[in-house]
Amino acid sequence: MDISEIDWQPRLRALVDYLVRGGDVRSEPWRAAFAQTPRHVFAPTVLTLSGSDATELSGTYPDQHQSWLEWVYSDDSLITAAGWRTAARPRRSHLGRCPTIPNPAASTGAR
Repeated sequence: MDISEIDWQPRLRALVDYLVRGGDVRSEPWRAAFAQTPRHVFAPTVLTLSGSDATELSGTYPDQHQSWLEWVYSDDSLITAAGWRTAARPRRSHLGRCPTIPNPAASTGAR
């Protein structure tokens, strides 16, 4: 399945509704901005951490689509790289500095 064919809109709507209900997004302009911005475009691959182990989830692997979408459209920060490595090439010994896509509620100030 191609990323462009993914039915992401229901997941985005659910995330936006969650953020609005929780009071994290309060104004209509911010709600509209969130509702029009597909997160998967910015996170084609993410890392999930369990202890010191990193697991790659990618939208390009059909067997990972559902898990990947759950992470991308969750209210969690997404790790997109670890150290100097990208999420597509995790290196367990370099998990110290991890660029992320922030948790929408925690970082928006969308009030």
